Amino acid sequence: MKLSRTRLAIGAGTAVVLAGAGAFAAASASGNDAAKSASGQDKQQILKVQRAAQSQVKAFAARSVEGAAPQSPQSGPLKGKELPIEKYLVGSVDGAKARQAEELLIIKCMADYGVAYTPEQNPVDSAPAKTSANDANIERRYGIVDVEEAKRGGVERFAESEKRLELSDEQMLLLRTTGTDGKPFTGELRGKPTPKGGCRTQAMNELGGDLRAEAADNIAGKTFVASQKDPSVVALKAERDACLKGKGVPAEQPGVQRSKDQAVTEAQCAGTVGLAQKWFAIETSMQNKLIGEQCKVLDEEKARNQAIVKKAETVLAQARQAG
Repeated sequence: MKLSRTRLAIGAGTAVVLAGAGAFAAASASGNDAAKSASGQDKQQILKVQRAAQSQVKAFAARSVEGAAPQSPQSGPLKGKELPIEKYLVGSVDGAKARQAEELLIIKCMADYGVAYTPEQNPVDSAPAKTSANDANIERRYGIVDVEEAKRGGVERFAESEKRLELSDEQMLLLRTTGTDGKPFTGELRGKPTPKGGCRTQAMNELGGDLRAEAADNIAGKTFVASQKDPSVVALKAERDACLKGKGVPAEQPGVQRSKDQAVTEAQCAGTVGLAQKWFAIETSMQNKLIGEQCKVLDEEKARNQAIVKKAETVLAQARQAG
């Protein structure tokens, strides 16, 4: 699923320094007598980072995404509408909560080893205000169709890029998921064995897993592709493009950014032929059929994801209330 997030899986193919200068010399996958018995200096480092992490965790959890994004368009021809599959997809609000709780648990996990960790960003900063409500991307699914959004320049919001997080050797060790044998990795740092599969795996296990909606994503993708080939949709797009040509605007091209004026014209032409409403109706019919055939697995996915989000909400609430 597309939830505008950065995930790190450090496996066998990634070089991880297990012995080096300074404090990191205590870290060794094979372990040794010095590492097995944490020194007084190591214990002081762990306590220092744990104390700092307490306030960091509380501040990190204080940011909230509650009610930050509507689950359907608020303007345009599809105002208030949702595709049938959307109730099974992972919403950006729920995704942000789960990632926020996961990063919070990683902060605490690393602190237990005397390693400070600051996520590249709080998930609430990237979702849901700057993304669609979910992977259906109903706002732009059928092209530029909302005149008011086009006038606001909102169609340009999707050109954002993500930052890369630079990790220290100790952080890499604690985030490493698999060893050279392909099995969950366990190393040693400051006299303590690292979590099996790393701090991220431990965090996800505590939440009950990772949010996934594979069946729903598959249906959403399949019906979009199929609806594009529907003769009625093909004809509607041709009518829109003819309208654009008459106004001196080229047809939409993948990867080519529209100017604001061009976006407004495209939305107006789409509205003239009723593109969004008619395409939406065609895809809705397709989705209802597939949902009926796969309702059991869809319901199971939804229940699992709801349980993960509920656990994430509990983790965040406890962090906010911590003294």
